[in-house]
Amino acid sequence: MFKSFDELESRKNEISGKIVVYNQAWTTYGDAVQYRANGADRAAKYGAVAALVRSVASSSISSVHTGIQYSTAIPIAAITVEDAEMLQRMQDRGQTITLELTMENQLVPNTNSNNLIFEIKGS
Repeated sequence: MFKSFDELESRKNEISGKIVVYNQAWTTYGDAVQYRANGADRAAKYGAVAALVRSVASSSISSVHTGIQYSTAIPIAAITVEDAEMLQRMQDRGQTITLELTMENQLVPNTNSNNLIFEIKGS
């Protein structure tokens, strides 16, 4: 769990072979989107195997705000504000956090695309 690129840099020796999770504070869209756009490359530089980034939004309803990611070095995906905050609380309590990340994607020529992710609970 990292709240900033400065923290990532100061704790770079803890990163190799791990999934980096960014829980950047919301200030502005321009500040927050840097973690999604460049976070994978910054984490890969220190040996991370993947990265997760807090949704680039000032608030959330358990949904993610996704978009451009410039890296192809390691996988990166967005998680909800609520999930980022929960993981942060777990780390702050000293709990060991274990994540398993399974992702599939496909690069295609310039075209329109849509993402729809949902879960229907109930009976």
